[in-house]
Amino acid sequence: MSLLEYIFGGVLVAISWIMVAVVLFQKNRARTNQNVFSDSADTYYGKNSKYSKEARMERFTKICAALFFLISIAVSAIIVFTK
Repeated sequence: MSLLEYIFGGVLVAISWIMVAVVLFQKNRARTNQNVFSDSADTYYGKNSKYSKEARMERFTKICAALFFLISIAVSAIIVFTK
């Protein structure tokens, strides 16, 4: 294995640990009877939810997942094209 593969592998492990931590810190959004029958979009929090801590963590999770996916493809391409 080349040095580049070791570096990308370490980055993949780091991103995966970060994703696990971020997902564990997110709020559970289980659908209950109260959530199904109430309209929470009309509240102040519902209108400004894109600025909340949960929204930032959700956005960070998406970014980490995209990075994980792209780096995984890059590592696969390096392995295929260097042999």
